Amino acid sequence: NQNSNAAIGGPPSICSSNAVFTVSNIPAGTTINWTRSSNISYLSGQNTSTYTVTKGSSGDGTIAVYFTGSCGNSNTVQKPVRVGGFSSSDYPVLGSPTQCTNAFASYSTNTLTGATNYFWTWPNNWTNISGQGSPNFSATTSSTPGGGAVTVRVANACDDGGSPGTKIVTVTTCGSFNVTLTPNPVSSQLSIELTDTDMNTSVLIDQVQLLNSDGGFIKESNIASRKVQLDAQGLPKGVYYVRISIAGNVSTTRILIE
Repeated sequence: NQNSNAAIGGPPSICSSNAVFTVSNIPAGTTINWTRSSNISYLSGQNTSTYTVTKGSSGDGTIAVYFTGSCGNSNTVQKPVRVGGFSSSDYPVLGSPTQCTNAFASYSTNTLTGATNYFWTWPNNWTNISGQGSPNFSATTSSTPGGGAVTVRVANACDDGGSPGTKIVTVTTCGSFNVTLTPNPVSSQLSIELTDTDMNTSVLIDQVQLLNSDGGFIKESNIASRKVQLDAQGLPKGVYYVRISIAGNVSTTRILIE
């Protein structure tokens, strides 16, 4: 086999109209050989640098090319494509079906070839943090028990997607721990303290994490205590989230650093 630096150009999705693919960096003195997956229909261009196809059955597909010459066949170069639009089976909502109140909740779906938008919805009493338009979504859950549906649809050049992928989520209190965060807004030291006066004193704050406005990790404290100090000095001003773990239960609180 001979090596090839060929590159295939063309659309990421094949919809109802014809799709044209081209190949560059063709080795001298070779014959161009195009191939395709079975859900793509050939129209014209075999043995030329321009290859025209049309949509067959919907699903993932492949356009490929290799070259034949005096040294044998080159390596095959492939381009993954999407044939037609996506359906809900292509973009399931991945994540936990249970959450605690005031929790940082993350969900995701598959990263799909040719996707142009990921449209998420969430229960009305949740607060979106980040991820609209991407395969990864995060939010803070409600302050009261309940729940609802987290959904996503994925669009491409062919359509806006099929029916939504859906995850039904139940939100529970996950314990009755009361925690205060002071001061809020904060500019230096944030104090996080368990305030239940009748609580068994063996119950401690296990972990505190500081997250940015997109849910990205910044720092954490793993000192088991009823009161934890978190240093906010030097951090850019803005909205942050504090994720607190107590006896296996997790809650998330919004803070402002100024």
